[in-house]
Amino acid sequence: MSNTLTNKVPMKEKLSFGLYLGGQNIFYNLMVSYLMIFYTDVFGLTAMSVGTLFFIARLWDGINDPIMGVIVNKTNTRWGKYKPYLVGTPFFIAVFTILCFYAPNLSQTGKLIYAYITYISWGMIYTVNDVPIWSFTSLITSDSKERVNIISLSQIFVMVAMILVMLLTIPLVLAIGGEGNPGKGYFTVAVIFSIFGASLMLLSSRNLKQRVKTDSSKSLSFEEIITFLKVNKPLFVLLLAGFAGVLTATMQTGMLYFLTYNIGRVELLPVLGGLGLPLIFFGIALSGKLANKIGKKKALIVFSLFSALLNIIVLFVGYSNLTLYIIVTVIGNLFVGGSMVIMPAMYTDTVDYVEYKTGLRAESLIFSIKTLSAKITSAFGAMLTGGVLTIIGYVANQPQTDFALKGIFAMITIFPATGSILTALIIGLFYKLTDEEQEKIAEELKMRRNNVQ
Repeated sequence: MSNTLTNKVPMKEKLSFGLYLGGQNIFYNLMVSYLMIFYTDVFGLTAMSVGTLFFIARLWDGINDPIMGVIVNKTNTRWGKYKPYLVGTPFFIAVFTILCFYAPNLSQTGKLIYAYITYISWGMIYTVNDVPIWSFTSLITSDSKERVNIISLSQIFVMVAMILVMLLTIPLVLAIGGEGNPGKGYFTVAVIFSIFGASLMLLSSRNLKQRVKTDSSKSLSFEEIITFLKVNKPLFVLLLAGFAGVLTATMQTGMLYFLTYNIGRVELLPVLGGLGLPLIFFGIALSGKLANKIGKKKALIVFSLFSALLNIIVLFVGYSNLTLYIIVTVIGNLFVGGSMVIMPAMYTDTVDYVEYKTGLRAESLIFSIKTLSAKITSAFGAMLTGGVLTIIGYVANQPQTDFALKGIFAMITIFPATGSILTALIIGLFYKLTDEEQEKIAEELKMRRNNVQ
């Protein structure tokens, strides 16, 4: 049976959780933001083959992510449910990150095979880490508001990691490899970031503690898993809203192409990141207060709609006036940061919701589905990027046609605006788990746990 030791989490532990996610997101943002352009412009793969690779890799994740969730749910060691995974995976994530940014001299077929092996392996190892760390959010405390605060704080570290990668990658690539040898630059940057990211994860993992104790001796049967998923309607609404992020994901994969070919100043990427950093922090701080005031559902809708509005403004402003473009783009960071706090907190609420409905608690299964959804979203986003680049006639390392430049600009304006609007509509129309209901559920679960102590 389960019992809750405490709802309060010491600041040291909150900071450690944030540092761990910060280290993890150094890897994630390096891969998501730079691997595609590394594959097309350095390794020499076509945009369509890279998009297909990402898509196939995520199909494989469709098999191994839920399996990992079930395995984690069965885990029961003297270090807890998740500690072995959190400690054992950073080294391997680092190794495969470095291998992904290595460009061996192979034939075109050989390069593609090498990319498949290294990238799919990276994704599998990342899953073994990602499912436990996000599942951990539901076991740190049973207090929903405390979870929001923990996730809000941790997202500061996530944003710092994202900005750190954005600020340093291109300058380091240019400084180390120059314009003549970007492959050397990317490889060296991957080594530096991998050592730093893995070190952060290993050092901070020592302070993480499981505060909500669960009984791991009983595994969920197949029938229980089906029941578990069938009643979790809020989870499927969140997944559907997340899938709308396929359109939003094109902004992250397309931005480097935009700065390289539309503006011709790739060095602006760290500038945009540096200017956006204060607004990201403000958005993260605002998210918790706004969620506590109007509820997580309404807060997510607000952030999504304002994010869409900023993308539409960028579309009409254009980029001929570079200063105005930078100002509007930087302001958009405010709403991106807020959304990234609210959504994970809503996922943790669904863990309690299903336990309340069925008596079953399997946070690792829910977060394996969440990570799978995120990977599928990014994969479809990358495939969409590759498809658009192919359709518009993109040619690596060459001046682009006017049609191609318009297509690239659409990927960072029209597509993400549409995705944000769809997210707001899906949450607004179909998500029924209010914060008031969640508080009642938390109290009921607390009473149940107290009765079995």
